[in-house]
Amino acid sequence: MKKRATIKDVAKEAGVSIALVSMVMHAKFDENGNPDCNVRKETARKVLDAVEKLKYIPNKAAAQISNGRSGIIAVITSDIASSFFSEICRQIENLAYEAGLSVIFASSDEKVEKFDNVVTSAIKLGVDGMIIVPPTTNVETMRKIEEFDIPAVFLERDIPDYAPAGRVTLDNRKACELAVQHLYDGGYRNIGQISYDMNISTIHKKDEYYIEKMNGLGLGQYAKVRKVPHAIDDNAMEKVLRTALDEGVEALFLPTKRVTLRVIKAARRMGLTLPRDLAVVGFDHSDVFDIYEPAVSYIYQSIPDLARESFTMLLEMISDHSKARHTVLEPSIVCQGSSAPKK
Repeated sequence: MKKRATIKDVAKEAGVSIALVSMVMHAKFDENGNPDCNVRKETARKVLDAVEKLKYIPNKAAAQISNGRSGIIAVITSDIASSFFSEICRQIENLAYEAGLSVIFASSDEKVEKFDNVVTSAIKLGVDGMIIVPPTTNVETMRKIEEFDIPAVFLERDIPDYAPAGRVTLDNRKACELAVQHLYDGGYRNIGQISYDMNISTIHKKDEYYIEKMNGLGLGQYAKVRKVPHAIDDNAMEKVLRTALDEGVEALFLPTKRVTLRVIKAARRMGLTLPRDLAVVGFDHSDVFDIYEPAVSYIYQSIPDLARESFTMLLEMISDHSKARHTVLEPSIVCQGSSAPKK
């Protein structure tokens, strides 16, 4: 087999130094063939002719080592098996491929210890940046990333006390307002909420915004967030739902897709008819929402927008050393049969 040409071979062929070849290979050229580096046009041409003659292919790994980058980013979600996060990961993978980057994926499973382990592993792999769905508001693990000066973007969730990270989040205040207002306009007044008992920023905020909106509508006496464990089983969810109905709840706003699926499953097991027995507005899209009878209303957030905004922001922080910023995406509501007006 013919030996692959090296940068040293190119330098010898062109009669220049290896460093000058490297400068030319990384340069950009204007319409007149002038490179954007301190090399004469004629000399740059000799280097490029030598590259073509020897059919030189740069060693990408070596180039990455020399410029301090690995060409790899990490995406750490709470659960990569969830349809929401798996679709986001797929979108980011496509964007990274187009940009010539590789991606490693990991899940924290909402566990602080596992989150710390996967972040540490990503650092050891020498990733250029991380897109993170943090499992808690704990800032300690993020300090490791800061020590190594690795850019990070929080996706969908936040750790408010960690300033260096970029952020791409949904306008959760508007999301809660849309859901509660829709139910109110449909004639419902005793509007409850079932939420996970977890130390996650978005969950805390959704609880806060739900109560804020209920108070704004003069329904403060009905505002109640029923907290349930993340691993709640079907029987326990039925008990929560039965208690809510016994307390006069007419409608529920369910601020995550997982809790929405749990509640509509419990409602079916209990023989409830939506919205006659209970009106429901869920969160995020699931195919189950559309095939359930009646179809489930939900707050929509664009997965392509979340993926694109977070990836673009991270790329800018890596390549241009851009400062961290906060992008807030707009939600919308998809109104279906589960929240039809009260009769």
